[in-house]
Amino acid sequence: MECHRCLHREDMESGKYRHVAFEKTPCASCQLEEKSGSTFEFNEERGADEPRGAVETSDDLLPISVLKDFISQLLNLPPTLRDVVCWRYDGFSYTEIARFQCVTAATAEKRQRRAMEMWPALRAMFIEKAEKQKRRKLAEKEDVRNREAVTRDQDE
Repeated sequence: MECHRCLHREDMESGKYRHVAFEKTPCASCQLEEKSGSTFEFNEERGADEPRGAVETSDDLLPISVLKDFISQLLNLPPTLRDVVCWRYDGFSYTEIARFQCVTAATAEKRQRRAMEMWPALRAMFIEKAEKQKRRKLAEKEDVRNREAVTRDQDE
């Protein structure tokens, strides 16, 4: 969803509607478009036990415990970090995320990095980012070694 554009976002996040039935919240009549490739249209005629998508085998399904753990970990992230992770997963650039959060692109990228440090399993979802961080750390270590070697040479 494009909840980041919603006029009611702050009220929703602050918990103003916490004890209100969903049907009476602004979200119930939301007109913002869905931009996720992982959602399905609601179909009242579909039975509760019928699969939602074109699932061929049970091998395609994750155990509920895995999904529960994932959702729990995601919700345990601070909201600013969680939003960055979700938006990056949806393909938004750091510049776009920065605009949503009213921060710089560097801050948005730092928030992604902090989320990955807090929850290392995210590295599996953001392989390119994890590899870039790994290369950067190796380069920093190499720079430190080079500086130490230069210092030793100067001392001799």
